Amino acid sequence: MSTPTPFRFVEPCSLPGKEGRCSEAVVTLNEIGNKFFSVGQQDTAINMFDSGLRKLKDKASASPAEPLDEYIQQANRRLQRCESQMKPCAIQPPDTYLEGFCDVGPRPIRSPLHLDQGIANEYGLVILEAVLLFNKALAIHSKSDLAAATRAYDEMAIRHAGLCKGAKCTKLKNWLAHMGMLLHNNKGQIIYCKGDEDGALQEFRSALYWARHAVGVSVDRTTFILHLATCMSNYGRTRWMMGIIEEETCHVFDQVLRLRASVLDASHPDVVGAHLNIGMLAYARNDKAAALKHLKSYLSVASKEPLQSESGVHLDPIPAIAYIILIENEEKDDDLSVELLRTVRALLDKREDYGNEHAEVASLLNYVGTILFHRRELKSALLFYKEELRLEERLGASQPGLSLSITFNNIGRILQELGKPRDAMVCYRQALNVEKDKASETGELRDEPSRSTISLFSTIWYNLGIIYDQIGSRLESINAFKMSLELRQRNLGADHSDIACLWYNIGTLQMEHQLVEEATKSFREALRIGKLGGFVEHSRHLMTTLKKLVTLQQQRGKVHDAIFIVGELVEMHRTARDLQELGAAQQTLAELHHSLGNLPTSLSVAHSACESLCTRIATETCSTSAPCYLKSVEDLSNVLFLMASLYNELCDQKQAVELHNKTSMLLSSVLRGASRGTAPKLHTLLEVNTLLANPKHATAA
Repeated sequence: MSTPTPFRFVEPCSLPGKEGRCSEAVVTLNEIGNKFFSVGQQDTAINMFDSGLRKLKDKASASPAEPLDEYIQQANRRLQRCESQMKPCAIQPPDTYLEGFCDVGPRPIRSPLHLDQGIANEYGLVILEAVLLFNKALAIHSKSDLAAATRAYDEMAIRHAGLCKGAKCTKLKNWLAHMGMLLHNNKGQIIYCKGDEDGALQEFRSALYWARHAVGVSVDRTTFILHLATCMSNYGRTRWMMGIIEEETCHVFDQVLRLRASVLDASHPDVVGAHLNIGMLAYARNDKAAALKHLKSYLSVASKEPLQSESGVHLDPIPAIAYIILIENEEKDDDLSVELLRTVRALLDKREDYGNEHAEVASLLNYVGTILFHRRELKSALLFYKEELRLEERLGASQPGLSLSITFNNIGRILQELGKPRDAMVCYRQALNVEKDKASETGELRDEPSRSTISLFSTIWYNLGIIYDQIGSRLESINAFKMSLELRQRNLGADHSDIACLWYNIGTLQMEHQLVEEATKSFREALRIGKLGGFVEHSRHLMTTLKKLVTLQQQRGKVHDAIFIVGELVEMHRTARDLQELGAAQQTLAELHHSLGNLPTSLSVAHSACESLCTRIATETCSTSAPCYLKSVEDLSNVLFLMASLYNELCDQKQAVELHNKTSMLLSSVLRGASRGTAPKLHTLLEVNTLLANPKHATAA
């Protein structure tokens, strides 16, 4: 195990001509190696660093420059080809620590060292050798060859210790301190991976020792701060893993957050991850207030990730939201809260036992989302459903397509309730496309989908119909409801109450789109099925809609269709014992028959309307001056007037005059002592009926 070596630096020296030419070639080889390293060509990078080391050993040769120049040119040409085909490097996962199942482990610092010719000339070839050895060790480390990387770092440590003896040059001192920080951090990462936590902790402590002396280093300030934050995070992580969670560990994680936040955007994964680490540490220390603060800071960014994120880092929202749920619900004892806590703990256990990507984890994500949905915690439920979707997509062929469709539908439902109809529409469309995609992958079409699949897709089309209606796309809404209707009929038959509901929705949209004939057919079906189920007569909203349809039918001259619908309204009002509405509907029906010239039928229906309204007035409990009572009198007067007109047309003047007399007496008794402004319509009706009650005037009329 290595320990920090006290500073004793060599004095800077100037190189003579041959050594100057040698150092120039070595610097070039180092930079080319660094570039190959940056594009993921570790083996080629190692070859470049080895060539530089051989050049240093062979600096006494007569004319080494010529073949080396050609070698460098070839390497540069190869590098250009690699850079032209280079793909973006994978972004490392956020630096988060969650004991047992989400720990990404300590981070190595994958930043090769750079030297310009001036430093090489100033400090001699020995500094070049140290740089090449470190960069070679880093390239080997990046290949995950930990044994070879350990040997390379140990060799580098010997050179580093030698360089630190004797001199007091500030520039070299700072530069070597930075090298020592990188060296000990990376050694600590390897030792940690081998399971030696004590050894790793010592190496990370050494890295922080060197970091305190790396003032004014050659790298830019941001890079140095991020390197320092990585060393501190690794040190704190190892202490935490060893069960050391006292104040010093808290201070370390606070410092990591402060350092990263000083140079990175607040939404950067490492800044956000630092909040998660502090939150989890606070939870372990039973500091619930601090835990909630930092967990919610993490979640505020993690929850904003797109549904299907592009390649790059993924901020897992589940640890934060899971522990927030545990903190906020552990004192509650209602059944739903108890079940939620049990399921969240089971989810955390499964992720620890099987990892994040397992079918049982997906199932528990779905269950937690469902509980939160029933608790109306929609945004939290959405996070669990999104994570379930991400997991199911990664599991791929091992999961049935129907599961993906269900998850897309669940997400769409929540987005719809959160007032995001267009986002919900995207999810519903994806839910419908899953089975189609599965079929194209296997080359098999499912001619007979299961009942559960049909039910799901019917629901999705129904939800789409609602959204299309909300955004004003009524024709698309009609088509979506028709698709839902067709699927639901396959499962439930033609006479189920759900089918009546769909016919009603379709009819309403058709009516709003002025498709009167189509709407009439749809409502006929809804009414037919509704009668079988015995529920139609109780729907006030349905009655209002049917009245609007009758108005449209009359405007279009569809009197027979209007007679059918009004007849249905009459039956509904009779069953509901609403005499006021019953009388009004019967009057409308009488007027429709009248318009067709069916005078006897019209008169018969008008008599029924008169009986309904008379009964209504006789049982009226409000005062005779109340608006409701006056409205009933007005309706009855209109029906009596209609009946008198029908008798006149049937050449029964005597009956007509009697009805006008009866109407006049009714109105006179109601309006006795009232001013004309009290009920102007009733006063007008009184004047007309009084006039027509005189046989002479009635004949002229």
